[in-house]
Amino acid sequence: MSLRKVARVALWVLAAITVAVWWFLLGGLCDAPIKPVVATNNVVPYNCHGKTVFLTGLQDTVRLWLPCVWILVLFGLHLLKEHQDAKPV
Repeated sequence: MSLRKVARVALWVLAAITVAVWWFLLGGLCDAPIKPVVATNNVVPYNCHGKTVFLTGLQDTVRLWLPCVWILVLFGLHLLKEHQDAKPV
């Protein structure tokens, strides 16, 4: 298996994992506590459709950085596609 095929498969797997994580994260964001709970580390305020809920530090980090990972994955897939479509000279 060529390196390009391995990279393409790895990027598609990473894309699928990030979509699954995003779906799982969004499913529980608005169900977070409405008051800070230090025992469970729910201390980061987040406005969820007009209701303030408190997220954990990990939830907040994933919420902020996951779209950036998507951009990098899509850019990598685009580069692989462009390289594949390039005709040899």
